[in-house]
Amino acid sequence: MLARRGVPEVQIYDPAFVPGLEKEWDHRRPLVGFLPLERDARAAIGEVAQDHDDLLDWIAAGRRHCIAASAVMPIRHAESTMAMITDVAARLNRRIIVSAGWSD
Repeated sequence: MLARRGVPEVQIYDPAFVPGLEKEWDHRRPLVGFLPLERDARAAIGEVAQDHDDLLDWIAAGRRHCIAASAVMPIRHAESTMAMITDVAARLNRRIIVSAGWSD
């Protein structure tokens, strides 16, 4: 429907995630890159922590880690999703950081 109506589909993510994809798409799917919020806007939504030392220490210590992020998509079945993420991390022998976006 979007294509039929000529509606652009803005791609808002860093092109490093999918190299070369912008060459496959035409002007209806512009890749605009990552759109960071200004610090004041991040603070207004409670995203700016005063101290990240605990997280940075955790990242620096121990074995390699992965990040599982749902961005702005809520996780409807948090318990089973976390079980799956934990299982995958264990199989990969990785620690994991989970960013659940708008989930409870």
